[in-house]
Amino acid sequence: MKPNKTLCNYYNSKINKLTIQKIKKLYFYKGIKEKTTNKLYKRNKTKPNKITLKGGDIIFKDESSGGKVPSAIRYKEIIDLLRREKTVSVTTLSSIFKVSEVTIRKDLEKLENDGLLIRSHGGAVLNEKLETEPSFGEKEDIYIEEKVSIAAEAAKLITDNMTIALNAGTTTTHIARKIRDRKNLNVVTNAINIAWDLMSAPGVNVFLTGGNLRSKSYALVGKMEQQSLHGIFVDMAFIGVNGVDLKQGLTTPNIDEALANQSIIEAANKLVIVADHSKFNCVTFSLITTIDKIDVLITDPKAPEDQLQTLQNMGKTIITSN
Repeated sequence: MKPNKTLCNYYNSKINKLTIQKIKKLYFYKGIKEKTTNKLYKRNKTKPNKITLKGGDIIFKDESSGGKVPSAIRYKEIIDLLRREKTVSVTTLSSIFKVSEVTIRKDLEKLENDGLLIRSHGGAVLNEKLETEPSFGEKEDIYIEEKVSIAAEAAKLITDNMTIALNAGTTTTHIARKIRDRKNLNVVTNAINIAWDLMSAPGVNVFLTGGNLRSKSYALVGKMEQQSLHGIFVDMAFIGVNGVDLKQGLTTPNIDEALANQSIIEAANKLVIVADHSKFNCVTFSLITTIDKIDVLITDPKAPEDQLQTLQNMGKTIITSN
């Protein structure tokens, strides 16, 4: 059986950020983890020992550290276990990973600080907010005034003869509705509802990407979406997100949408993030991009002032709606 040379598909971008340097050479057989890094193998000169978790996954012990599972892999497996069992005890984790309960408590503290879990008495539960993804209809009427006012500010940046991109989202939908009177405006989007809203605008040319349709958000995603954006360049990309966190970046609950948004951002000369105050201090499942990639952030007056000031100190343009 040939190894599948694909890096570990992490459940959350934050874990990926923490561990990618440590296990980037880790290969997987289909469904069963059968190899460890070349570096670890060369150091030990022998095939590493393995232990089996409750869910059947096989992980490896680093003999150079007394047979303990490396912390980078522990973090991932703790989250994997929480996804299956919903709750887990310190005692159980200590037994699984052959480390002290003190070490496990430190692991849980770190993962809680990263927003991945919530510590409970004697253990931890999964932070369910990571996987929560409301539908377009559920989001449409939430913070409607803030979204409309943010869209109005975004529309001021869009003039005739421009080429822009709008990703799928409720705030970007409001932007689309405010630019129907533009002339010779090219709009690239992966949202079928935005394409529909702009279809009858006489001065707007719409480029709708290909891809698989997600009914929950009206977004087209997948390889075809990414391929259709090759060779496309836009002046500005207006991106709505589910989470804005100064440490963890811009996130969305769905990994396919994260990849779709990344493709749109790569095509843009300038990145404009549109996010109401409820999106701050929120981290969801998949990383779209880091905070340093933002050029302009448009939000409402209720957004945390200290964080907006930090972004301004980083050289970002902050626009607050009325």
